Amino acid sequence: MVFGLIFLDPLVYAMGATDTIFPYAREYTKYILLGSPYMVCTFVLNVQMRNQGNAFFSMLGVASGCILNLFLDPLFIFVLDMGIRGAALATILSQFISFVLLLFYCQTREVNLTLRVRDVRPSGRMLKQVLANGFPSFCRQGINSLSAVVMNRCAAPFGDAAIAALTITQRVVGFVSAVVIGFGQASQPVFGFNYGAGNYKRIRETYDFCMKLAVGILAAVAVGLLIFAPQVITLFRADDAEVIEIGTRAMRCQALLMPVESVAIVGSMLMQLTHKPLRAATVSMARKGLFFIPCMYLMPAFLDLTGLVWAQPVADIFTFILAVPLTVSVLRELKTELAA
Repeated sequence: MVFGLIFLDPLVYAMGATDTIFPYAREYTKYILLGSPYMVCTFVLNVQMRNQGNAFFSMLGVASGCILNLFLDPLFIFVLDMGIRGAALATILSQFISFVLLLFYCQTREVNLTLRVRDVRPSGRMLKQVLANGFPSFCRQGINSLSAVVMNRCAAPFGDAAIAALTITQRVVGFVSAVVIGFGQASQPVFGFNYGAGNYKRIRETYDFCMKLAVGILAAVAVGLLIFAPQVITLFRADDAEVIEIGTRAMRCQALLMPVESVAIVGSMLMQLTHKPLRAATVSMARKGLFFIPCMYLMPAFLDLTGLVWAQPVADIFTFILAVPLTVSVLRELKTELAA
């Protein structure tokens, strides 16, 4: 946080901001950095409660902050006329409420492991386990952030309209993917408990169920986006025809490949919870990192704006090709390992 505030201007430019976007990005980032310590704690508490089987209270804590943010955004931005600063304040205030609620649930619910400073006894073995289990998620989140920077920098030569269009598309598609990731995260305790119990049959049943559900959700949403892509983009930028045109192309291209995302999402969750961290990290980084970043740099150089729009779908194809054999190999290994 301190480092980011000291080097705020170069940081914002490094994130891909153009001269016209910079003032707004700087104002927003400044407040988000101030709230980052407890925002990180919110993520940690959310994961810990969910992994202990308390998904309802985990959801309640996070959802409360999200709902509050929906009301505070228009209040701060329009009613109090605070602009982009109001959007940032609404976000960090909502996240603080989520943090307080999750901490309260964690400390008061008997089914949770409570937090006590006196119980903190770090060890090399514990650190190794934490790093191994958390490495795939770290890679996934880190690569997602890096890919957003790369996308902004690669889209900048095509103008602010291209940046806005791709950002809207990524947010909408990312929101849908987050739903599937949520189902995958909900399956983590099931994968973990049954792996410890040596119950391969239950692991396979859970995997098959999650795959069918994920493919069904993504396919249904993909059809909707293919049909109503212009209307969706218009919800965000109704007054900019160029943003609507580029965003419609990008959203329809990504919708074509949305169902194949489920293989990588569910597969990486399975690998992570069955102690296959390297393969889990590889699959987690593939879509937004190993394939997307090279595609984002190379394809616009040859195909201009068309290459920019098709970079993510092409990355999705390569990710699918990588994820299928890795997931199949893990399922086979688990069957042999747990049978023995």
